[in-house]
Amino acid sequence: MHRRRVIVGMPLLLLLALPACGGGDEVSPLELTHLATSDLGPVPARTLVIRTAAAWAAFWDAHPYPRGAVPAPPVDFERHAVAGVFAGSKPRCQRLEIASGERQDGVVTLRWRIVTFGQSTPSSCIGSDFFDLNLADMVLIPADVQDVRFLEEGI
Repeated sequence: MHRRRVIVGMPLLLLLALPACGGGDEVSPLELTHLATSDLGPVPARTLVIRTAAAWAAFWDAHPYPRGAVPAPPVDFERHAVAGVFAGSKPRCQRLEIASGERQDGVVTLRWRIVTFGQSTPSSCIGSDFFDLNLADMVLIPADVQDVRFLEEGI
């Protein structure tokens, strides 16, 4: 009888101990909402996380579009923060995209890549290559995220 209790009780004990050792944290994909970067002036290459309306306004004001400043897109900072990747000035026929995101515990991981499009010449992407100053992308992430990691994907 004692042996049966041990055999039945062991899986339950292991199941209860799993979250304590980190094995119970689930990875969940994020649905990404992208924010326009086309109205920003040049931004140096970097990653960023903006958590307040004041910081968002300051960032936007520090990088005005050369032909006239445009207001920052509205963000509900009670629910969201903004995460972005900037990779310098945008060459023709390329774009940067945050391709996917996932959340595990209090950490968000964003995977980004630079995509080259068009056939073999720079003129082949005319019409589908919008005039943006930055090779960049920004997305909304949950406001309660403690850490954001940015991973570049190779193509």
